[in-house]
Amino acid sequence: MIINVQLYLSIGGEFVKLLVKKTNIIQSNNGKLMLNNQRIVVTPSSGIGTLRKNLIETIGYERTKTFLIRYGWNLGVSDATVLMQEMEGASLNEIIMEGPKQHMLMGHAIIEGIIIKLDSKNNHFHMEGTWLNSYEAQEHIRLFGISNESVCHILVGYASGYTSKVLGTTVIFKEKTCEGKGAEFCLWVGKTLEDWNGEIDQELGFFKENNLINELENAYEQIVVERDNLNQTFVFHKNLMEQIMLGKDLQSIAEMVHEFLGVPILIANQNKRTLASIGLTAKDIENYYGELTKWFKNNNKEDVEKKLRNKRDLDKPHILTKLISVAEDQHYLVSPIIVRQKLVGYCTLILKCKEIKDINRMILERTASASSIYLLSQQIAIETEQRSRGYFLEQIISKQLTKEEILKWGNYVGIDLEDSFYVAVLNKISKNKRMIKKDQLEFNEQLIGNLSTYFTKKKARFLIGQRLDNIVILIQEKFIKEQGTEVPVFFEEILEYCQTMYRAKNFKIGISLCSNSIETTDQQYEEALAAFQMASLQRRIISYDGLGAVGILIQAGNESVIKRFTENQLGKLINYDKKKGTEFIRTLYVYLSHGGNLEITASTMALSISGLRYRLQKIENLLNVDIRNPHINYQLYLAIQLLIVNGELNLDL
Repeated sequence: MIINVQLYLSIGGEFVKLLVKKTNIIQSNNGKLMLNNQRIVVTPSSGIGTLRKNLIETIGYERTKTFLIRYGWNLGVSDATVLMQEMEGASLNEIIMEGPKQHMLMGHAIIEGIIIKLDSKNNHFHMEGTWLNSYEAQEHIRLFGISNESVCHILVGYASGYTSKVLGTTVIFKEKTCEGKGAEFCLWVGKTLEDWNGEIDQELGFFKENNLINELENAYEQIVVERDNLNQTFVFHKNLMEQIMLGKDLQSIAEMVHEFLGVPILIANQNKRTLASIGLTAKDIENYYGELTKWFKNNNKEDVEKKLRNKRDLDKPHILTKLISVAEDQHYLVSPIIVRQKLVGYCTLILKCKEIKDINRMILERTASASSIYLLSQQIAIETEQRSRGYFLEQIISKQLTKEEILKWGNYVGIDLEDSFYVAVLNKISKNKRMIKKDQLEFNEQLIGNLSTYFTKKKARFLIGQRLDNIVILIQEKFIKEQGTEVPVFFEEILEYCQTMYRAKNFKIGISLCSNSIETTDQQYEEALAAFQMASLQRRIISYDGLGAVGILIQAGNESVIKRFTENQLGKLINYDKKKGTEFIRTLYVYLSHGGNLEITASTMALSISGLRYRLQKIENLLNVDIRNPHINYQLYLAIQLLIVNGELNLDL
């Protein structure tokens, strides 16, 4: 028999009045209310809401949901049993329709629009409709606010239990929308298990009747397992910390994990450089990096790393640890290594089974924490040495130490300061003028760290620090000669290294004269700074001995004479540029730097030849000179260089 019924129940009070009028509710003299030969109790909806709240606070939301669904299920089965006896001979459709009537009669909700499709022969059933003014939804919102999931558990349980009893097969109802989630009404659908086709498998656990004793036994077994895991993890973590306190490295940590869990482990930094591994071949490691790159690409690396760096999740390792499955028998359990709230690497277990043991996850997360502590201690040690070297260099330049003190402290940091040495000043070519002081200092500290690593790997004897937002390096001549290279080539390699580390930036460097007197370090710093000021994108490396007359004038130190000279030569042009916002001084410098070559100057300045000629004519008029005169253009070029070296002019070339 196939029945297709579409029935719409009105929302208005007339239907409810009619329903109540036709319903046999009896009030006896002994205070009992009877309905369908059953005693009923009238309870305010707020009472049910309070019960829900107390249950959630006592046994948790998941168990409360199970309790309410089972409570509703049993109510539905009870009502169906009574009505099936009273309506003996009625059709299945008629008996099913009594369920919504019971809902409305008891004040659970108003029902609108019911569609029933029943094929009892083939065991197919589909029923859908809406609940309006669900008492469960309203009480949940009153007590808890808008929910993230459907909340009409008693109504769902009632409909499922009632219909399952009537049809003699399991029927499960589910809310598609719910007033408790902020919807206008609750849209529900009921089907047999077969018709759901696995869509509600995750919900079935809430409908199963669970003996409290069995639940307690299961909970006890879980507690025992968790206790054992915690004990093992505690012992392992204690041993791990002892190893770190003894100064053991990451390889020792990896070996401990491998011995404890019996699975391969890999510890790597963000740049795919292996810091430690055991149980893996070179090919295995190569495959791992390939799969990790692919996974990041598919999951948007920036979004993933942003989540991993989320400060709110830093104390929740179970959120940060991820499982990456690459094959049926190959799975990576990955936990991030976080140092100073920054993602610096990963600890990874290579597993053959997708099912993760709690002990594996717990040990991995503690290994990642131990790796963080180890890497942090390494960072602190390096930073401490860097700061001590930088502070020492600053004291030397500032003449705060005697020669004897300098030589003594030099021995402490492993550098003989009686040998000949160079001082160099290095930084980005175009510093961001809007960069705040803190950001500039952080960038310089990072650059100093990278350069320290560079020199340490080369076993150089050096001092490095920062002064006036620039990096200052003291490097021994003996070391440069040991490299079998010339001084300009040595510093060119340093620039190339910086360029490799910071591809979006350009660097320049100024080099002092060589000296064997540590007491003249302040002069060498001034020499390097003067050369640095003259360096540009076209000439990224300049040595002080290449400054010629400019260097001599600077060393002479008669600032008032230099100031009068530059003002006399360029004062009108500088004032005009400031007033009009022109680039005449820059145009003149580029023109003189290229020996008066119009084509090269126009190309460098991105001007047409005619446009350049106009500028040069304007410059001559302002200065009242012939800039093609060798004597005149030499004076002008010297004046511009002096302004650049003194920091009074920045042409950003």
